Amino acid sequence: MLHYEKNIRRIFNASTTQRKTIFLPWENHNRGTRLSIVGLASKLRDIICADINKRGVVGDLCEAVTSKYGVNPLLLVCETLADIIQSRRADVIFISFGFATPPKYVQETDGVTGAVFLARALKRLGVATALIIDERTDLIRVTGESLRAAGLKPAFTGGCSLSVRSLRNAWIPVLTLRTAYPLTRGDLTEIFSDLPPSAIVFVEKAGHNYLGVYHSMKGIDVSQHHSHVEEVMNVARTYDAITISVGDGGNEVGMGVIEDTVRRVVPYGNACRCPCRGGIAASSTVDYLVTSVISNVGAYAMELLLLKLLGKLNYAHSVSDEILCLKSAVSSGAVDGVTGAPKVMVDGLPRSAYEELLYRVLNAVV
Repeated sequence: MLHYEKNIRRIFNASTTQRKTIFLPWENHNRGTRLSIVGLASKLRDIICADINKRGVVGDLCEAVTSKYGVNPLLLVCETLADIIQSRRADVIFISFGFATPPKYVQETDGVTGAVFLARALKRLGVATALIIDERTDLIRVTGESLRAAGLKPAFTGGCSLSVRSLRNAWIPVLTLRTAYPLTRGDLTEIFSDLPPSAIVFVEKAGHNYLGVYHSMKGIDVSQHHSHVEEVMNVARTYDAITISVGDGGNEVGMGVIEDTVRRVVPYGNACRCPCRGGIAASSTVDYLVTSVISNVGAYAMELLLLKLLGKLNYAHSVSDEILCLKSAVSSGAVDGVTGAPKVMVDGLPRSAYEELLYRVLNAVV
C-alpha cells in the first residue's frame, strides 16, 4: 500500500508552481556545440557498454537498443529530460529502484546510488522529485541511510511539516508499494491525480516476464519480494509521463524493448530455473531504455550528460560521494548482487575496479 500520501501531496502542491526556468545552454549555439555533445554522448556510451565485469552480454544489449532507436539512447534520454525540465516545467519526476538478491533476498548495491544521486541532481535543478520503492524493511533502511549519506532527508513519515525551501534543499519523499500482490489502479490514480508525473525513471528495478514472474539473474523466482511496479508505469502513462529505464541484465523493468535479444544472449533469458519456465527476460517496455554494464554506472553517465546539457555540471556528485553512499548502503544491509557479500562492491566488481570505472565516466565529461 502507498504511504504518506497527504504529506507528499502537500509539499509537492506547494512547490511545483514555484520552480525557476532553466534554459538549455546549446540553444542558439552553433553546429559545433551540438556535435561536441553528440561526441560526448558517444564516448560515454562506449564506456558504459564495455564488458568490464565479463558477463558477456552488455555489448549485444547496447547494440540492440541503439539499433531499436536508430540513435545513441543515452543522448536521446538526456535531451528528452532536458527538454522536459526546461520547456514543460516538470511537475514531478519519480525514480524507482530496488532488487532483492538471493539467498537472503535483500537489496543489492546496484541501483541504490544511481537512483539517489539522480534524485539529488534533479532536486538541485529545482525539479520536484520522489522515490518509489518496494515495501521491504531492508530496502526502506538502505534507502534512508543512502539518502542521508548523500545529504538528503527521506520523508518516510506523514507527520512532519515540510516547507517549499526544505523540500528543495533536503527532503526526498519516499513512497512504498506493497510486495507480492497486484496494486490497485485506484491507489496510484489517486496520488498521481494530485502529483501529475512528467517522467518516471527506473534504475535497476526488477521487472516481470510475460507470465508476471520476477526473477534473479540466476533464474530464481523472486516475485514475493517485489511490487508490481509496472502498474505504476501504466498509470503514469495516462498522464502523458515519459518512461525511462536503466538496466544491465535483461530482467529489469523496460527491457521488453529488446526482449528478443535478452532471450537470445542472456543466461536464463529464455528459460529460467523456476517452475514458470518463462525465462527471466522482462516483458514491459519503456519509452527510453539505457543499457549499461552496471546500472549505477549508466545512471551516473545519464546524470552527468543531463547536467552538461543544462550547463549545471557542478551539481553532479563525485566518485568519493558515490563510495561514501555505497558504504552507507552496505552498512545498512545492502549486498553485492553477484556474490551476495555485504561488501563495498557492485555486480561483482571490487571497490577499486568500480571506482576506476566511475572515474572513466567522470573524466569523459569534465
